[in-house]
Amino acid sequence: MSQAPTRRRSPNNNHTAEKPPKSNETRHLTNASPLGGIFTLTDLVIVGVYPLTLLLGIAFELGHPDSYFAHATNLFNVVFVKNGWFWTTAVFGLHVYRLRPGLRMNAVARWAIATVAWIFVTQWAFGAPLTDRTMVWTGGVCELAADAAAGKQDPIDADTKAQAAAIITSAACKKIHGKLRGGHDLSGHVFLLTHASLFLIYEMLPVLTTGSDLVHDISTRLIGVVVIGWWWMLLMTAAYFHTRKEKFTGLITGLISWVCVYKIAPLFPATKQVVGIPTV
Repeated sequence: MSQAPTRRRSPNNNHTAEKPPKSNETRHLTNASPLGGIFTLTDLVIVGVYPLTLLLGIAFELGHPDSYFAHATNLFNVVFVKNGWFWTTAVFGLHVYRLRPGLRMNAVARWAIATVAWIFVTQWAFGAPLTDRTMVWTGGVCELAADAAAGKQDPIDADTKAQAAAIITSAACKKIHGKLRGGHDLSGHVFLLTHASLFLIYEMLPVLTTGSDLVHDISTRLIGVVVIGWWWMLLMTAAYFHTRKEKFTGLITGLISWVCVYKIAPLFPATKQVVGIPTV
């Protein structure tokens, strides 16, 4: 007696369809996210370098209490750090130029937001920048040079002293030969160097992590030189300038702008459409 033929299963039964490979953009967002899918392991490693650099700078100062970089007039500070956002913008422009046209507008939008953050903290925030406002809010005043010299210069008239008392910006204080003192001097250098280097690093991450041919491009090398330079000057700032609290508040301020642009904005469709996600 012949057996009834067994029914063969279709090879597609109980088999889920293959998922398409992740794009560079998706892979950049989702690699090993230990903190609620927002911060990746890569983020923690990169950001962790910054507080370690501040601590290393503090230790460096203890062994080298004086050096060329301990003076604010050193060439690297005057030419590069004082014009830090200019150099950051210049090398970023080289990177934007080589991007595909469809990616450039998002990249420029991220730069524009980063530029506004730089202006707000160090240049102008509806008047005094955040660095000066922090100084004044915490008790800082415009101290005149003659007052600081304890009578070694000609006395300052009452009108000038009254003018100094009303000043809330370091630029205005310098015009009458004074300096803001007495409050919390949030480190604009630490903010700038953190803010600028993180901006360049996160714009370059897709180039470095996806096997792009752009990794060997001269623009990539120039950006690398600038990032290394910003790290070195962050180390020197940590070693020779500001109190420890001022250094770390500058660092935190720089990290806030990075979180807003690269971590929070991509979570919402409306803001993601504007800033996009760095890719190549």
